[in-house]
Amino acid sequence: MKEIRELAEADAPPSVGVITPHTERQALLLQLVNRQDDAERLNEVLDLKIMTFDTCQGEERDVILY
Repeated sequence: MKEIRELAEADAPPSVGVITPHTERQALLLQLVNRQDDAERLNEVLDLKIMTFDTCQGEERDVILY
């Protein structure tokens, strides 16, 4: 979460995508992000999307975390 918050604080925050191979891991990551006090801001500022391999096709983000 530290790295994602640092990206959100940038002068021109990038769009961010997180890719994981498993649906269960995707659900866990979504829960962890949404538990944060600033979850709404992070999602909005970074256009944050957490995806699996099979759902990320066609998506474009400035930064991808795997």
